[in-house]
Amino acid sequence: MKKINWSLCFVFIITLLASIFVINTSITYAATTSVAGPTSTFKTNYSGTTINYVQEGYSAAGGTSGNASKFVAPKDLKISGASTPLYVLSKNMSVPGSSEQFEIISGDTPKTLSDNGLMYIVSHGYNLVNSYNNVFINNSYGSINNTQKQYVTQIAIWLYLYEKKASFSSTYCINNACELSSDAREIINKAATSNNYKYLKYITDLVDAAKSYTGRQTSSISALNGSSVEYSINDDSTLLTTNTITPTSTSNNNNYMYYSLEVTDSDNYGVYITNSSGSKITNLSNMSGGFKVVVPLKEKIEEMDLRNVTITVTGHYMYDDNEYRVTTSTDSLLDASKNQKYSNVILGTIGTETVKTSFSLYNMVKISKIDITDSKELPGAKIKITKKNDDNDVVEEYTSGDTPHYIYLDNGDYKLCETAAPDGYELNTECIEFSVDGTKIVSVTMKNSPIEIPDTGLFGNNVFKLIGAFLLIIGSIFILKITKHNDNRI
Repeated sequence: MKKINWSLCFVFIITLLASIFVINTSITYAATTSVAGPTSTFKTNYSGTTINYVQEGYSAAGGTSGNASKFVAPKDLKISGASTPLYVLSKNMSVPGSSEQFEIISGDTPKTLSDNGLMYIVSHGYNLVNSYNNVFINNSYGSINNTQKQYVTQIAIWLYLYEKKASFSSTYCINNACELSSDAREIINKAATSNNYKYLKYITDLVDAAKSYTGRQTSSISALNGSSVEYSINDDSTLLTTNTITPTSTSNNNNYMYYSLEVTDSDNYGVYITNSSGSKITNLSNMSGGFKVVVPLKEKIEEMDLRNVTITVTGHYMYDDNEYRVTTSTDSLLDASKNQKYSNVILGTIGTETVKTSFSLYNMVKISKIDITDSKELPGAKIKITKKNDDNDVVEEYTSGDTPHYIYLDNGDYKLCETAAPDGYELNTECIEFSVDGTKIVSVTMKNSPIEIPDTGLFGNNVFKLIGAFLLIIGSIFILKITKHNDNRI
C-alpha cells in the first residue's frame, strides 16, 4: 500500500481553492491607513492669541447675554511647526503652552478615545483630511476659512462635553472643567443668524449628530449600484463606450469621502476613462460623480476579449479612531506617571479606510447586414435571432440600420435569419448559425444580393430598329409639310 503524500494533497487543495476565488472577479475588502502625525514628543504653537466668533456674531445679532464671552478659544492651535490641529478638551483648564511637551502614551494606557461622540466631532470637523468634509466642500453653512472651521470644531467639543458632563464627571469635566452656560445653545443659534456668522450653526448640528452616533460602521461601496454595464458603439465602430457608472457608498456613508479608480488593460487596447460628458480624465486618484469606460476597437473585433478590461473602484472613508496624547503639564488632570485615561488635548487627525470592489467588461456579438457587391451595411432588413434548435425561442428581433448591430447574448448556440429583405434586395433564405461562449467578441455577417432586372432580348436586340423607324416617320412627316408648303406658294 502506497503512503499518501499529505503535502501534495495540501498544495492541491490550496490551489483548487485559489482557482475558485480567481473566477469571482468582483472583490470587496477594507484596509486602514493612518494620517501622518507626530511619532515622538511635540509641543504646541500656542502663544496666547484667542478668538470668539460666537460673541462677535451674537453681538451683531443684538444679543445681550454676558455668557457670550465664555466662547473664547485659542486661535489656530496646532502642533508647533506642523499643520496638525489640536483641540482642548477641558475648557476651563489652562491651554497647553508652547513650552509644554507632549508625549505619546504607551503600555497599558488606552490609545483610542472611548467616546464615539468625540470621535465623530473630530472626524466631521476640522482635521488633516478636512478637505474631504462635504459640509465644508459644499459650503453648506456659507463660505468658511480654516481658522473658522477649527473654531467651530473646538466649540462643538466643549458644547458636547458640557451637555454630557454627567458622563465625564471624573475625567474631562472634573472640578467643573467643562462648565459653559445654560443658555449656550441659545447664544450660538442667535449668533448664527448674523450674515457673516451663519457657519456657527454647524456647531449645534455637529453636536446633535455626535450624540446620536453609535460608532463606526463597516464601510462598503458599490461600483454599479445594482445597475448593469451597457455599451454604445460609434458610427465607424472604432470606440466602445459604457454608460455612465456612478460608484455609491452603501454603508458608513457619514464617513465617505471620495473614490479612486484603477484600470487593468492587460491586452493594451488603450482603455481610458472619461467623465459623464465624455471628457477624458487623467487623474483617477480622487473622484466623485460618474464616469465612463472607453475601449478603442480593433478592425478585427473578433480578436478582442473585453473580459481582460477590469475597473477597480476604491472607496475612501474617514476612520474615526484617534490616539491620545499626554502633556507634562502640572494640571491636576495629569500625574508624573502619565497613566490617566485622558488628557487636556487631542489631535485633529484621523485615519482613513479604503474599501475596494471591481468589475470586468463583457464580450458581445456584432451582427452586420451588408450588400454583397460593396460590403456596405444595409438598412431595412428584418432580422430574427433564435436558439439554434428552437425556432420558436426568439431571442431578439430588429431591423438593420446603417451601422452594425451589437447585442449581448448568454453562452449558447444561436441562429440568425432574415425574415424580410431590404427594398431592392433578394431575401437571404440561408440562416447563419453561431455560438457564444463569452471568451471573445463574436462577429456574424449576413449578405444580400440586389434584385436584377431580367434581360428578355425584346428591347436590347431591336433597340436600333425602333430608333430608326421612329426617325424615319419623323423625317417623312417633315418632308410632307415642306412639299405642301411649296405647293401653296405656286
